[in-house]
Amino acid sequence: MNANPYADATIPDMLDMVVSHFGPREALVRGGVRLTYDDLRRQVQQVARGLLACGVGPDDKVAVWLPNCPEMLVLQHACAHIGAVVVPLHTSHRGHELDYILRQSDAGMLVLQDQ
Repeated sequence: MNANPYADATIPDMLDMVVSHFGPREALVRGGVRLTYDDLRRQVQQVARGLLACGVGPDDKVAVWLPNCPEMLVLQHACAHIGAVVVPLHTSHRGHELDYILRQSDAGMLVLQDQ
C-alpha cells in the first residue's frame, strides 16, 4: 500500500478529497464571487454534464480562451472530470496566433467570453 493517498489520485479525486474535508469552506474568492468547495464541485459536475451533452468526451480537446476567472477554474476541472484535454489560449493572442494554435491542437470545441 502506498503511504501517500494522493500518489495515484486524479484531479477529480483530489477535488473530492478536498470537498470531503473542507466542503463548506471557501475555495475561491474573486471580486463578488465566493465559492465554497461544495459549490465548486457542484459547478464542475454541472459543466462536465454540459460538455458531455455537447459531445465532448475523454481525450477530446477543448480550447479555452478565457481570462483568469472563476469560470476558467471550473472549466479546467470539468474537463479533467471527463478526461478531456484543455488547450489554453492566452487572451492576448492575436488572430494569426489563435488560428495556428487551434489548427495544431485539433480542438473540437472553443470556449470563450462574449465580451
